[in-house]
Amino acid sequence: MKILTIKRSRTVNILSSILLLMLFMQLHKMFTDRQLIDQAKDWIYKSHQVSPINLTTLSYNGQRRNVHATPGITVKTMTRDKIPQLPLYPLQTNPTYYGSMFNTMERQPNCQDLSHRSASEINYVREAFRLHQNRTFLSNELLAKETQYCQNPIYQSYPNISLSQEEKEYPIAFTLTVHKNAEQVERLLRSIYMPHNYYCIHVDNKSSPAFTQVMMNYAKCFRNIIVFNLISVIPTTYSRIQADLYCMEALLLHHHNWKYWINLSGDDYPLMTNRELVQYLKTLNGQNDIETLVAAHLKSRYQYHYYLSKSGQYLPSTRFKSPISLNNVRIYKGGSFIAATYEFCQFVMSNMTAKAILNYFNDTFLPSENIWATLQRIDGVPGSIHFNQSYRTKAVSSKSRLTNWGSTHCYGWWRKGQCTYSVGDLRWLFDKNHQHYLFASKFDIRRDHVVMDCIELDRRNRMKQEIASTTF
Repeated sequence: MKILTIKRSRTVNILSSILLLMLFMQLHKMFTDRQLIDQAKDWIYKSHQVSPINLTTLSYNGQRRNVHATPGITVKTMTRDKIPQLPLYPLQTNPTYYGSMFNTMERQPNCQDLSHRSASEINYVREAFRLHQNRTFLSNELLAKETQYCQNPIYQSYPNISLSQEEKEYPIAFTLTVHKNAEQVERLLRSIYMPHNYYCIHVDNKSSPAFTQVMMNYAKCFRNIIVFNLISVIPTTYSRIQADLYCMEALLLHHHNWKYWINLSGDDYPLMTNRELVQYLKTLNGQNDIETLVAAHLKSRYQYHYYLSKSGQYLPSTRFKSPISLNNVRIYKGGSFIAATYEFCQFVMSNMTAKAILNYFNDTFLPSENIWATLQRIDGVPGSIHFNQSYRTKAVSSKSRLTNWGSTHCYGWWRKGQCTYSVGDLRWLFDKNHQHYLFASKFDIRRDHVVMDCIELDRRNRMKQEIASTTF
C-alpha cells in the first residue's frame, strides 16, 4: 500500500511537472507573440482603434472594404495576413468630416481609378466636394484639446518602436516650418514619425494660440520632438531660412547620431515610406541632395538691399549690395528644401565662410533659394559634389521635392505659380519617373484630402509589405 502511494505521488508529480512545462511554454509563446506585436507591429495592429467610429477605407482594387474596430482580435488570432487597415481619418467631429462625407454617397473613392485619371471617378469626387462644400473641419482649438493628454487615442496611430533594424540604425532629423492648419500638420507629422528619428517644429509667432498649443502638445508627448516659437516667418525673406537654422542648431546640440537633415513645410507630404527614405539616402553615399543651377537672370534678387514695407511687402531699395567678397564663391540658385548630411549642417553652423554667406543674404529676396545652393557649390564642403571646372555651370537636380511649377497640367489650383494638387494629379504623382522623389508639394487638406488619402494608402500598402518581410 505504501509503495502504491509513493508511485501515485510520483505520477502526480510528473504530471504536474508536465502541466507546468506546457503552461510555461504556452506563456512563453504568448509573451513572444506579444513581444513581436509590441516591437514591430503594435502601432499597425492597434491603431485601427484610434477612430471612435467605423470607417470605410479607400479601395485600391475597386472593391469596397470596411474597416471596423475588431474587439475579437487577440494576440493569438493576429497573423501577418490579418493586419487591419489603419483609418485614414483619426478623428470625426461631425457628420461631414472628411471621409465620412462619402458615407452619404453610394461608395468611397477608388484610388486605383483615380491614379489612372478616370474621368468618371474624378467627377465623382468633385461632386462629393461640391455637395459638401460647407463641411466643417477639425479646428485648431479642438485638436489642441484632443492632443492635450498623451493618453489620448490619437497618439496610438504613431509608431512606438522602430519597424526594422535598418531604420533604427539610420535616424533622420526633420525640421517643419509651420503656421496654420494643425490637422494637416498633424497628418504630415504622423506620416513621417518614427521613434528613432528627431523632429524640430518651428511655429510662426503669428500663429494662433490654439495652433501653437497643438505643436507644444506633441513636444510634451514625444521626447524626440522640439518646438520653437521664435520669429515671424515671411517666405520671401531671411526669416524663412532663419527658422530652419534655429532648428538645425537645436538638432545638432540635442541629438548627435542622425544621418541626414530634411526641412519641410506644412503643405508637404511624403511619397516614400521611412524605410524607402533610408535606402534612398544611403545611395547618396554621403552627398547632399541639393538643387543647384546658374540663374543670371535672377541677379536682382541679391544685387539690391531689400526691406519690409509698412504694407508688408518685401521691396528692393535703390541701394546696390556690394558683391560677395569671398574667394572662389559664386552665387547659385536652387530649392528651399533639401536633404543634407549631419556634417554639412555642422559646417553651416560653425564655418566662417558659411556664416559670411548667411550674413550676405540676410536682406535679399528669397534667400532660401540661394543660400543652400551657394553653400553646396563651395569646394570641400561636406556632402558637396567634387569640384571641377565643368561643374561650375552644370545644373544639378534634386529629389527632395516633387513640385509642379507649370511643367504639366494642374488638375488642382494654381497658387503663386505652383500647383496645389487634386485627385486628377495622382497619375502624375505616381508616375514611374517620380518614384525616387522624397516629398511632394503642395497639398491642401481642406480643398482636396482624397489625393493625400490615396498617397497614404499606397504608402501603407508598401509598409505592410516591408513589415511582412522583416525578420525579428
